Amino acid sequence: VLDRVDLRIAPRERVAVVGRNGAGKSTLLRIAAGVLHADGGTVSLGRGEDLGYLAQDQAIAGKHTLWEEAQRAVQPVLELERRAQALFAVEADGDDDALMARLEEADALHEAFRVRGGFRVEADIGRVLAGLGFTAQDWERPAEEFSGGWQVRIALARLLLQRPSYLLLDEPTNHLDIETRTWLLLELKGWPGGVVVVGHDQDFLDQLVHRTIEVRAGGIVSSSGGYTAWVEARALRIAQLVEASRKRAEERAHIESFVNRFRYQASKASAVQSRVKMLDESP
Repeated sequence: VLDRVDLRIAPRERVAVVGRNGAGKSTLLRIAAGVLHADGGTVSLGRGEDLGYLAQDQAIAGKHTLWEEAQRAVQPVLELERRAQALFAVEADGDDDALMARLEEADALHEAFRVRGGFRVEADIGRVLAGLGFTAQDWERPAEEFSGGWQVRIALARLLLQRPSYLLLDEPTNHLDIETRTWLLLELKGWPGGVVVVGHDQDFLDQLVHRTIEVRAGGIVSSSGGYTAWVEARALRIAQLVEASRKRAEERAHIESFVNRFRYQASKASAVQSRVKMLDESP
C-alpha cells in the first residue's frame, strides 16, 4: 500500500492526511501508532514522547462506567499521589537517613503529581466529557451501553485526558454534531503537542491544520495550508496535466499528418523518418 514513505511531524505541528478511499491513509496512521507493523522502516519518537491513536470505529469493552473509563486514562497520574501518600504513611523506624530518603521520594512524587495536573484531574474529566456531549447523568452508565458513535467519543475522551505528545486521529468528526465538533476544534487548536488528522471535513481541517499530506500511488505529497489549499492545488495540477496531455495529443496529430502527407516523397524521406522516430519515442 505504501512504499518508501518518509513523514516527519514537528512537536506542535497540525497536519491533515487526505486522499481517495483505499489510498492508505488509515494504514499510515496505524503504522505510526504501532498497531500495524510495516515490512520495513522505523517509527521514532523523541525522548519522553508518546503517541495517542484514535481509530475510526474504536469501541470500549468491559463493565466500567463512563466515569471509570475516563479515570483510567489518568491512572498513571493518580498513581503518583497514591505512592506519595503510601510513603508519607510509613511509620518512622528510628533510621533518620531512611526516613529522609522516603520523604524526599514522596515529595518528588507529589511534585510530579502536581506538574502533571493531578489536582485538576476530576475537573478535567468533567470538562472533557461535557465537551464531547456527555451529561452528568451519563457518568455512572456502563460504557458498553453506549452506541457506536458514543463509543468513539469515549475513546476520544480517554485520549485527550492521557495528553500524549502526538495525537493521531482517524476521522474524529464522523460521529460529532456541530457543537461537539466546535469544542474539539478548539481543544485541538490549543493542544500542546502535535496533531495528525485523517479526514474530509473541509471547514474543520482549514481551521486546524498548517500542512496537508496527500497519500497517493503508494507515496505521500506534502503541501502547506489546509484542505481548501490542497483542493485548489490539486485542481490546478490536474488542469496542468490535462493541458499537457492535450498539447501532446495535438503535437502527435500534427506529426502524424506530416508523415501521412509526405510518406512517399523521396525528398522528404529524412524528415519523415525523423518524425516517425519522434512518434515511437513519444508517450
